Amino acid sequence: MASLFAKSVGGATPVYFATAETWPAVRARLPDTVGTMADVSGFSGQSGRHVLAPGTGKSKVVILGLGEAGSAKSDPFLAGKLVGLLPPGVYEFANEPQG
Repeated sequence: MASLFAKSVGGATPVYFATAETWPAVRARLPDTVGTMADVSGFSGQSGRHVLAPGTGKSKVVILGLGEAGSAKSDPFLAGKLVGLLPPGVYEFANEPQG
């Protein structure tokens, strides 16, 4: 079956999704500076909360919180809100949303 998403583009900024439960595992995949920035900002996977870590290459990352996995308050369209939050650029989903 064909993918619904475009193939990865070199230089795209990765967007990571994290719930409160998956945040520790997602954080472990990030560069230390990005994880520290998220920690300092109080990010822990809260629904709708995002972190835009500036930088170049692997240090430029977006993280979007999905809240509690399986919660009745989960918003399946939460990623769509990034369009109004992020500066123009090329972004790609780095992991599968698990909200």
